Amino acid sequence: MAENNLYQTGELAEACGTTVRTVQYYDGKGLLAPSGYSEGGRRLYSAEDAERLRFILMLKALGLRLAQIKGVLECPNRDAVLKLLLDEQAESLEREIDESTRRLQVLNTARTDLEHFGKLMATTEPAMVKRMNDEKARTRWWIIMIIIGVFMDAAWIGTLVLG
Repeated sequence: MAENNLYQTGELAEACGTTVRTVQYYDGKGLLAPSGYSEGGRRLYSAEDAERLRFILMLKALGLRLAQIKGVLECPNRDAVLKLLLDEQAESLEREIDESTRRLQVLNTARTDLEHFGKLMATTEPAMVKRMNDEKARTRWWIIMIIIGVFMDAAWIGTLVLG
């Protein structure tokens, strides 16, 4: 902070953990404006500007688009709008996680097929999903059969002991 507790662009970028280009970009997009200019025409930013930049960077890290961030910054009911956007972002991320989890299951089933059979047992995505579901059903039946077998063995042993 040089002049009257104001940051120049590079100092602001360093203080906020970003690049000069990012500060310039956000300025160009109307998200961040300098509080003033030096005698030499350099942009000067206040501590409030630094706080605004940190807020912008945090919202960007949460996955909000710049248009959404600009809307939050300009809205008088900022906290309510931000909550709605964050809820929307959370739902979007949950959908992405579900989709990625499903794709990972398909990928793992394909890898298992290659390891055990030397080839893919299903060559389309719907067939692979059916194959995964069949595999889960087989696993459930296998567990049920083991449990029934244990009870039958216990009954047989009990009959032998009593006989």
